[in-house]
Amino acid sequence: MRVLASVGLAGCLGALLGCGGAQPPADPAQVQVVPPGDTGKAAEPATKTDLYEIDPAKHVVPATPAAGVLRGKPFAPDRVELEGHRLTFRQGKDFFADLELVVAINEKVKLGDGAKIVVRPDQRWTDRIPSLTTGVRGEKGLPDVKFISDDYALTLELGKPEKGKTAGSIYICLPDSSRSYLAGTFVADRKRGMHEPPGAEEVPFIQGTLSPPVKKDESVTIGYVGRAATGEVISDSCGSSAYEGGGGAVRCGSFAPRAATLRFEKFVPHFDFTRLPAGRYLVYARVKDGGLAWAWAEVTAGGRVTADLKLDGTGLGTVEVAVPPRTRTVRLVPADLGVPAPDEKFLGRLEFSLDLSGEPKDGVATIANVPAGRYQVRAGDLRTGVEVTAGRTAKVELKPAK
Repeated sequence: MRVLASVGLAGCLGALLGCGGAQPPADPAQVQVVPPGDTGKAAEPATKTDLYEIDPAKHVVPATPAAGVLRGKPFAPDRVELEGHRLTFRQGKDFFADLELVVAINEKVKLGDGAKIVVRPDQRWTDRIPSLTTGVRGEKGLPDVKFISDDYALTLELGKPEKGKTAGSIYICLPDSSRSYLAGTFVADRKRGMHEPPGAEEVPFIQGTLSPPVKKDESVTIGYVGRAATGEVISDSCGSSAYEGGGGAVRCGSFAPRAATLRFEKFVPHFDFTRLPAGRYLVYARVKDGGLAWAWAEVTAGGRVTADLKLDGTGLGTVEVAVPPRTRTVRLVPADLGVPAPDEKFLGRLEFSLDLSGEPKDGVATIANVPAGRYQVRAGDLRTGVEVTAGRTAKVELKPAK
């Protein structure tokens, strides 16, 4: 039975944050997968405007860029991406696509050497056929998203990945009244899946593991502040929680082509930062109410650096800071950051990234769960030092310079 559901903004944002729907375990063998190139028919240019054909046995893929109709609108994707097993056809330059079709291929189908997948309308989702998502941006600029589990026809061919690209062809017809279809050839930008480690196409990168394992729903943030060889100070971060069973993953690409990825395997956080410029980076991980860990990493052109981090949940203390009236947020940065010592620009970025902070109440800001060590206390232009001891509260005062 076909599932054709509509979701609002909350569902769209959930998808953007990396929350995918679970699929029931089954043997993917029922999906027809054959080596690429075995089409049985020669591709030929389109000879008619409407190429809607619900019988995949009659599919003849046009030898032209993929185009068609999506929910009554002309559909000519200007960007195609293959991220793991998620194939996305996107039209539009804004954050939300004008039109979008996503083909989520079963994770057990091997794509390393290419594949061909054929789906008939009489196959059900229990046959492990790809699940589909379509999106059309509405009048308020937000996407109207629909999910399709079956009743569609598909002929999809993917070539072997090469230099970050995957060439392919598609002929897909959807079960809607507007006779939505997409047919033709494409070249997809290849992105690794959330649970794959970074490879040669994403150097330079930093990767690492955070220990010990976290608890279910315990929030983890990983990030870095770095000074590139050019002198520019850059930063990025990404956060999520482990789901039931200890899995989950999220990728943040706000500073593309740089990206930050956090994934969980049996509640163990693994992270990576890819396509970094050469430079010196302070890599950190923060667990809500569970402390902070950091380490330096030197990144060279083409480098692959491992920077594992370890949290000590028992070595935490508290800082109480007396502040002048009208003082806002008080923040801490580590004082022992090695040689050469970071300059004020770097520290200014670091204090916001680490977020060891507290808001004044009755003239005192309290900062809890601070790892033992020496810190600089900062609020606006005010500065002082403090040493934190595990299990104790350190008290200091921020005063304007005389």
